[in-house]
Amino acid sequence: MLLLWSVIGVMTALVVILASQREYTSRAVIMPQGRKSPSLLTGVASQLNLSVSTGDVSQSPAFYADLIESREILGDAVDTRYNYRDGDKPLSGTLIDVFESKGSTTPLRREAAIDELAKLVGANVVAKTGVIQVSATLPSPDLAKQVAQRLIDLLDQFNQERRKSQASAERQFTQQRLVEVTGELRQAEDGLQSFLQQNRTFTNSPELAFQRDRLNNDLTLRRELYASIAKAYEDVRLEEVRDTPVITIVEAPNSPVRPDPRGAVRKMILGLIGGLAFGVLLALVWSWTQERPAGEDPIAELQRLRWQALGELFHPIAALRRTRSHGRPAS
Repeated sequence: MLLLWSVIGVMTALVVILASQREYTSRAVIMPQGRKSPSLLTGVASQLNLSVSTGDVSQSPAFYADLIESREILGDAVDTRYNYRDGDKPLSGTLIDVFESKGSTTPLRREAAIDELAKLVGANVVAKTGVIQVSATLPSPDLAKQVAQRLIDLLDQFNQERRKSQASAERQFTQQRLVEVTGELRQAEDGLQSFLQQNRTFTNSPELAFQRDRLNNDLTLRRELYASIAKAYEDVRLEEVRDTPVITIVEAPNSPVRPDPRGAVRKMILGLIGGLAFGVLLALVWSWTQERPAGEDPIAELQRLRWQALGELFHPIAALRRTRSHGRPAS
């Protein structure tokens, strides 16, 4: 029984391996680029010799890795129509058609395709270098390459739109602040000019000299603040209209030439273990249901059968001979 179910388990695993569809994995390596232009707060702080943390979670590689696996990016990839080749056969369609997603309505089929694509897409961050490894596993090598490239394009498009939106908001704020600082600078200049016109000989008066230094220091601070905000305003204006890519492709998606391994050895070992376990269970149940002599202790009999089953695992040939000898009719 153990040998029979071991063979059945291995054969079942072999059938599953042969019936499974071959898959191909396309891989790429990308590196996101952060914004080079300093923010308004950073520029003002640098003028005042202050240190300000510029850490932005949305600029970290982990953010982009999670963004690739987000439903928004995956949804756009599912809706895209791909023209690819499966061997020598040209095909065309969306991933909903490729996965043959089930659902009574189009939105349900789309959600099922997104869930399926989420299992086939991976994005891992290399901590040492900060690059992102992107992978896409599909039934066709050409389709896998196109899906991986589409994910990178969608990531770059999303990043550009977010960057332009953020730059537009910063431009509006910086423009308003520039108008206010310009007015404050003009007011400081007018105050110093009025003081100098009214006090032409202020050097002989300590009080007037102190007042003049205070007005001059205030004017210097206003000028530095104006210069910093004016530079930040020009930077965000350029950032708003900039259309250069923000995702650097270190290694372009490849077209795999070999299918992914099916894990045949691991699956056959699991089938063997499963068949042995099921055979042991059936052997114990069969032995327990046999008639026992009157007065025999069932606990002792169960213990004996357990040791006998364990012994037969290591001596299957002797167990088969014993089974055949017990099955012969009496002479």
